[in-house]
Amino acid sequence: MLTIHLLGQVGVRDDQGREAADLIRRPNRMALLSYLAAARPRGFHRRDKLIGLFWAEMTQDKARKALNQALFVLRSELGKDLILSRGDDEVALDEARAVVDVLQFEQRAGSNGG
Repeated sequence: MLTIHLLGQVGVRDDQGREAADLIRRPNRMALLSYLAAARPRGFHRRDKLIGLFWAEMTQDKARKALNQALFVLRSELGKDLILSRGDDEVALDEARAVVDVLQFEQRAGSNGG
């Protein structure tokens, strides 16, 4: 299972504890993964929204290609089943395949009356 650390020092580790160092050095890819892991509402996010958030300075065509490349790299480096697609317009992180510290924190804070 993949572990994604967003609180404190950002990091991504596979089930063997190996860090995805190349991913962390690529800010847009790490930001995209972080967004898919922690953004509300949880679940699927529209590609056009992601393009506007992470590649707003590019033309629509170039931004769409950059998003597709980022998703390809995330799937290649972290597992092809980690990023889900719903049609051509939406993507999501498969929460069953990743432990995200932000989500754990929210769950614990909520279960303690906070």
